[in-house]
Amino acid sequence: MMNNTRWLDLCFDLIDGYVPKGLEPYNEGSHIRRKFQEIANHAVTVAELFQLRHHDENEHGRVADLFTNTAFGYNAAADYNATLILYKKSLEILKSLLGSKHQTVSNMCSNIGLVYQEQGDYEHALEWYREAVSIHETLPNHQPDNAASLCINIAVLYQEKGEYEDALEWLNKALPICEDILGKQHPITATAYSNIALVHRDKGDYATALSWYNKALVIRKEIFDGNHPAMATTYSHIADIYKTWGRYEESLDLYSKALAIREKIFETQHPDTAAIYNNTASVYQDMGDCEKALEWFYKALAINEKSLGAQHPVTASFYNNIASVYQVLGDYKNALAWNYKALTIREKLFGEQHPATAESYDNLAAVYQEQGDSKKALEWYYKALSVREDTLGLQHADTASTYSNMAVVFQSQGEYDKAIEWNNKGLRIREDILGTQHPDTATSYNNIGVSYHSKGDYKAALELQFKALAIREQILGVHHYDTAMSYNNIAVAYYSMHEYDKALEWNHKALKINEQVFGEKHPNTSTIYSNIANVYQDREEYDNALKWYHKSLTIREEVLGVKHPSVASSYHSIANVYYLKSDSKNALEWYRKAFAIRKSVLGLRHPSTATTCHSMGSVYQEMGDYSKALELYHMALETQESTLGKKHPIMENSYLNIAYSYYALDDYINARDYFCRAAVVNILNGTPNRPLSESPIGDVYECYIKLGENEEHFEDWIMKRVATYPEWCE
Repeated sequence: MMNNTRWLDLCFDLIDGYVPKGLEPYNEGSHIRRKFQEIANHAVTVAELFQLRHHDENEHGRVADLFTNTAFGYNAAADYNATLILYKKSLEILKSLLGSKHQTVSNMCSNIGLVYQEQGDYEHALEWYREAVSIHETLPNHQPDNAASLCINIAVLYQEKGEYEDALEWLNKALPICEDILGKQHPITATAYSNIALVHRDKGDYATALSWYNKALVIRKEIFDGNHPAMATTYSHIADIYKTWGRYEESLDLYSKALAIREKIFETQHPDTAAIYNNTASVYQDMGDCEKALEWFYKALAINEKSLGAQHPVTASFYNNIASVYQVLGDYKNALAWNYKALTIREKLFGEQHPATAESYDNLAAVYQEQGDSKKALEWYYKALSVREDTLGLQHADTASTYSNMAVVFQSQGEYDKAIEWNNKGLRIREDILGTQHPDTATSYNNIGVSYHSKGDYKAALELQFKALAIREQILGVHHYDTAMSYNNIAVAYYSMHEYDKALEWNHKALKINEQVFGEKHPNTSTIYSNIANVYQDREEYDNALKWYHKSLTIREEVLGVKHPSVASSYHSIANVYYLKSDSKNALEWYRKAFAIRKSVLGLRHPSTATTCHSMGSVYQEMGDYSKALELYHMALETQESTLGKKHPIMENSYLNIAYSYYALDDYINARDYFCRAAVVNILNGTPNRPLSESPIGDVYECYIKLGENEEHFEDWIMKRVATYPEWCE
């Protein structure tokens, strides 16, 4: 019969076989994971029995080692609860053998802190890190590498929390240890430089981040050969910066270098290789090449599912990334399916109260918003906000992002003041933690400007757009796509102010950047073509407008496919021009093409589908077919009232058109009712105390007289009638 010591030896051999030193566990697939878990359960049971029956300190030390090694395997599999249990078991043994003031005990406290950090439990993580620091500070012979690593771990925690100054404070504690004691050519010194770069990157100071990454690269080139994993990591980090700057070719070149290293070391079936595939995909996505993006994302996913399994946080992230491409493609069914797959994993691994779970809530909300389901979008955004406020706090960049995202929903509902309010909440956070010269702060200025533009306050809109532009030009440069977006938004403001020459000037500035960064065949470029067409349309240069709309359409059909919502938008815009040219036949043809796509992709209950339906009604109204016009108007109205609400600014025009059709049919009762509705929407969205004469009251009066009512009683009648409508709007 095998004695207990031999059983322990066998457990060590088995665990070591499934958790190879220096490599990620489970590289051979989920069947290896299941085998590991089976062996781990037996090994832990044997070790616990051994610990109870033997009192030899050396043997107890081996039990602690077994717990630690097994915990390492569970941690790599994202089974954090099992990891914590085993680390804590090991810690108790180590304390009993070595005392509470020992370097190994400090290291174990740090390991436990790392697991809590992975779980998003920053409060407990800090407690364990502080315990590790307090132990380390009592030791007579400090080990500088451990001291520096501990400072870096704490810095990373603060960086994840968005507390960048605290992160830099801890990194500055690590820096003299690294440079003065370990030396400037030490791996941990390079790690410190790299983490300093990461904080500056998150702060939006990309030039400073790049300089620190390059310092880390210099060290790693000298101490490692060209095929070391650390080299690949550094190339990837620098590639991230170039991607942020929109320098895609340089980014892809560096990712290619990183990939070559990782494929040589790990071959292709390794999570680190998958990470490069994932990053490469994200560049192609930013470049507008969704087909290549999906190809690379799926390559990354195949490796991850095989090496880490389907129930792993990194796999969930890949599901999320694939969802984002389908969202861009307008394939909302697939976007939702992949986001829900990611959410299922995250809720299972982390629970509902975790930043990663909140990210999934946020992503789902964004898809529902694009589908036109504002109610569901807000429902998911509020869930994301609750988690982020609880886990990350009110002063975190992710919390600010949710405020900003919720503002988009309110903007779409025509609640512009509410959108401004929520964007300002996000802006205050960004200014406090990121500063006034950060790209995210610029985004807040931009979004608030969009809301003021929607309110018709073009002066305020321009002021905010120019503030956003100043930041983007300084931080991102004049050749960045976000800078081009600012140019575009400024052009839109001038367009709305009927300053068409200025609008075209800024549109062409935006176009020049987009064509340089993305080339002609990119959705962003097509958007600017469309905006230029808008200007020509308003100037009644219809042939020029059609030329630019068709240029936009050609790109969208080629890049996004013929069934994409943006293609439908192009069809709708072209139809608008034909409508303005009084070419009813062509207008209807293009509106029907737009309606077919929107109905198929977005559904009948989407505001954009309703807009096209209403536009078709306008053509029939223009043709004198008022019954057909009313049929389409009412079909559109049902969706508009349910999705946008009765007091949305767009509803004034909808009610007016219905009223005009009833009026043309001599149905003055219905005409009067809808003119009244239009008047109420006009008043609710106008300036306080706005005179009734500036609303459609005159049309109501005409119907009133047509119905044979007493003219002298009209003022009292209309005041009473209008007073009842705000309640109807709710």
